[in-house]
Amino acid sequence: MLDPLPIAFDEPSHTYVWEPTGETMLWSISGVVKPLSPEQRAWLEKNHFYADRGTAIHKSLEEFLSGQQVTDLEGYSDWTDHLLHNSWWDDIEILALEHRLADPKRSIGGSFDGLIKKSGKVCIYDLKTKQHESSRREKPLAQLGAYSQMLEQHYKLLPDEAWVVWSYPGGCDFERLDVMQCLDSWAGAWIKHEARQELF
Repeated sequence: MLDPLPIAFDEPSHTYVWEPTGETMLWSISGVVKPLSPEQRAWLEKNHFYADRGTAIHKSLEEFLSGQQVTDLEGYSDWTDHLLHNSWWDDIEILALEHRLADPKRSIGGSFDGLIKKSGKVCIYDLKTKQHESSRREKPLAQLGAYSQMLEQHYKLLPDEAWVVWSYPGGCDFERLDVMQCLDSWAGAWIKHEARQELF
């Protein structure tokens, strides 16, 4: 398992604090990658059940992989039954789950879903939930790129593979992404973020 970094997370404000300096990170990785307009924020607040669903399914997977009793067996069983009992999770070594990262120089914080060793490869994955199998979702290239860069920054560990796990009612898919493409996508997202700050 990776040793945790000295990062505190404040749930109400959803902010990360770099404990050695007490500095609150100005940005979250998700906020850099996909900034929300006021209208989008209002929509998400009105339709908070999507976030509630994602939180519950993420928690179920974390509990399952860490050997804990899975608490939400009923609420989202259409999603979790196929997710938790997929053979993709067989014969893996857990390196980190829900692990916090930060880049204090850039004042960014975030946490990734999991890092595992599978078939001799270090694999980072991001879990995404969908309403239907056919629902279109954007691949989290930049997000996984940010996590990969910060893993290399703090642990001198660059993942061999990046994966997105798509969970939906009645099934789940495991899609491999190119780590270098993820890193390039993150670099592009950061350039756009800096340009937005200059504008405002």
